[in-house]
Amino acid sequence: MASIVPARLGARTLASIALVGLLVAILTAVTPVRVVHPAALLLSVIAVTSIFVALGVSLPSRLRRLESLRLVSAFVTVPLYLFCGIFYPISTLAAPTRWIAHVDPLTSGVDLLRFGLLGVHEIPVAAGAVTLAPLTAPALVVAVAAFDCVVRR
Repeated sequence: MASIVPARLGARTLASIALVGLLVAILTAVTPVRVVHPAALLLSVIAVTSIFVALGVSLPSRLRRLESLRLVSAFVTVPLYLFCGIFYPISTLAAPTRWIAHVDPLTSGVDLLRFGLLGVHEIPVAAGAVTLAPLTAPALVVAVAAFDCVVRR
């Protein structure tokens, strides 16, 4: 049964890569923006998708009701989005919130995505890659373990 989680992760990752590829194709057709660093873009998409899919498998495995899942996922994902630098540069944040942003793994994903598309980054590229790459495997292990606990119940 543990093969269901990696299969779901692989399917979602391929879907994300296809979606980002389509969006980048549309973007390059209507703007002068080009993919500057494709490896950084690909690493960002794979890592962020893997982490969020693993989170999406792990969280519901412990909850009994759908309402609880919606509430818990909102409490987890909204702060991740707000502190990651999608909407504003993290350098403009106050010092304590900037620290939270640097701990947020989505910050590295957004920064690598921005670097892949535009060649611009706020945090060192190597630091972003070193932050994201080691998180994907443990996220998968946690998701498989959580799913196995649910199946055994």
